[in-house]
Amino acid sequence: MTTQLYDHRLAAILYADVAGYSRDEYFADGMTDDLITDLSRISGLFVIARNTVFPYKGKAVDCRCISITFTLRNM
Repeated sequence: MTTQLYDHRLAAILYADVAGYSRDEYFADGMTDDLITDLSRISGLFVIARNTVFPYKGKAVDCRCISITFTLRNM
């Protein structure tokens, strides 16, 4: 079994609905899904799965914490 190593790792944290309308939350989720999907198509880029970053949705989390959790070099 071969393990592919990636120099570039990315976590796309879910967009927040800043307007505060819960009925529009699906739109923000859809934007995040599309962004993750499009970025994952870039060769050599490892994108953390949506389900992995979902627990951070709606929470004020320090980017350094996320960077350490997912071993990201850049934020």
